[in-house]
Amino acid sequence: MLHAKGTWFAFIDSDDWITEDYIMSMYLAAQSEDADVVMCERWHQFSNGKDVKVNTLNGLSNQSTKKEIIALCLPSAPTRLIKGRLFADNNIIFPEDIRRAEDTATIIPLLTKAKRVAVVPKAMYCYYQRGTSLSNGNFKGADVSFYPKTIRRMIDLSAKGYEKELEYRAIVELMYGMVMIMLRAGYTEKEVKAHVDEFASEFPDWMNNYYLQRMVLGKRIFVWFAARKYCKVLKLLIWLWDIKLRLQK
Repeated sequence: MLHAKGTWFAFIDSDDWITEDYIMSMYLAAQSEDADVVMCERWHQFSNGKDVKVNTLNGLSNQSTKKEIIALCLPSAPTRLIKGRLFADNNIIFPEDIRRAEDTATIIPLLTKAKRVAVVPKAMYCYYQRGTSLSNGNFKGADVSFYPKTIRRMIDLSAKGYEKELEYRAIVELMYGMVMIMLRAGYTEKEVKAHVDEFASEFPDWMNNYYLQRMVLGKRIFVWFAARKYCKVLKLLIWLWDIKLRLQK
């Protein structure tokens, strides 16, 4: 990226693919909406070749406010076309010391700095899901230290005026993602509860965050039990989620 000469950046992971009209559709949307960032829908394909339709836009459209997009969008670099100057003008680049969720630490701050974000409600990006990925795996002793680092970087780099939106992103990563990985990785209930207490100390009013009512029901239930530190119930929910994933594949 530091040596790129083009005006726009598009990101495609090495084992994913895009439709033939992906770049043109995103670019035309950027021009018509005068946007710095454009995002589209995607679909998932599992290693057995099965395609699964997903709703990664979470109901977002060109009529959504920028605050809604910041809070509710899937914060991945793929499925986005981004004006290069947005990175350079704000001195933002992908961190090399964060091994997962680095997109959250980069894309969300960029969105807060963008003058406008456009949405193309069409699935043009295929995300290839491997059963061995960290989100789908059950890695004992997995290091989760990147989660708080990601959120701190996200908050530090973001523009002011999006406090509740950033708080919601912290809820999604630290009260859903990190708690789930900790339980999968074999952390003790005491360690999980200490993490929940630390989160509540930093975000004391988080349970009243407006965007929680927009969270997918299954995740909302998980976060509700996480707030109350019911670790055994959380483990049961994870077990049920794994069964659902196996049936999808």
